[in-house]
Amino acid sequence: MNNDQLNVLIRKNKGKRLSSKYKEMFINAGFRESDLKYVNIEQSDEVIKEVQQIFPSVLNQLELLAGNKSFNDSELLLVAFSIIDNMDECYIFSDDFPYCGMYIMKAPVVKENCLNVAKLGYNNTCFIVEKKFRFSFTINYFDEEHAELRNMFDIQLKLR
Repeated sequence: MNNDQLNVLIRKNKGKRLSSKYKEMFINAGFRESDLKYVNIEQSDEVIKEVQQIFPSVLNQLELLAGNKSFNDSELLLVAFSIIDNMDECYIFSDDFPYCGMYIMKAPVVKENCLNVAKLGYNNTCFIVEKKFRFSFTINYFDEEHAELRNMFDIQLKLR
């Protein structure tokens, strides 16, 4: 067994303890359980490698959005999701993805619930990657503990 295989095994083992909470967080964010198509750790690693190859040189577009607003109030979310079809899919995940993997779902469902994932997710972060790698989002939520950006979303878009 090589180091990469051992690393995956260790992460899977840790993920066993976290996976039910991870899935529950997505359901609490508004996703139906039937919408959650699981992407395992190995496949998730491949998605992350692609993102790291495609998007590092792409400049972020940045938007701040009040925490009580919806996806319809975000110019960046509306612009990015307008370039894809409603049948297109997106990967969605939080900071626990190295242990829990990610999910892939239809774009409209991802768009409608991604801000909730940022509010509920580990480290208050949600990541979205369009399946064909046309765009990538990092959405951070700053709760009551953050004096400067209290109750704000920091939405970062990388668009190819």
